[in-house]
Amino acid sequence: MSDDTNIKLGYYYCEKCQCEHSTAHHMYDNLETFVHTEHGMGMNEYQKLAEVTVVYPPDLKVIYPTIGLAGETGEVAEKVKKWIRDADRKPMTQEQLDLLKKELGDVLWYLAVLARDLGMTLDEIARHNIEKLHDRKERGVVHGKGDIR
Repeated sequence: MSDDTNIKLGYYYCEKCQCEHSTAHHMYDNLETFVHTEHGMGMNEYQKLAEVTVVYPPDLKVIYPTIGLAGETGEVAEKVKKWIRDADRKPMTQEQLDLLKKELGDVLWYLAVLARDLGMTLDEIARHNIEKLHDRKERGVVHGKGDIR
């Protein structure tokens, strides 16, 4: 493994923009390239980092992350439901936001590996979705019914 793909917790110096960036990961042995973004982690960069943590059997591709995505999305909904029930219309506490951030991270992980299993990148999905939404807005059908409008 080269030193370029062995980035430890803390900071690393980026040759591209000649500045230091914080890292939130240990080593990523299986990454062939490190996708650089000047303003935080890019979607495809996250997807590549998530890939090295996949531990489910290859024959469960698509199935395992789909079930996981459904479960984690339910956990996000459950936390929001409890906030609605208990908060008396007060903003979420920092503790609630921190717990929700963890669950949203799990949703993102499952989405990233599901997309990978389907041969898609997160950037590709995001770009397609924004194009679809802008097209619907231009045609005045954002509030319409059905998937194809």
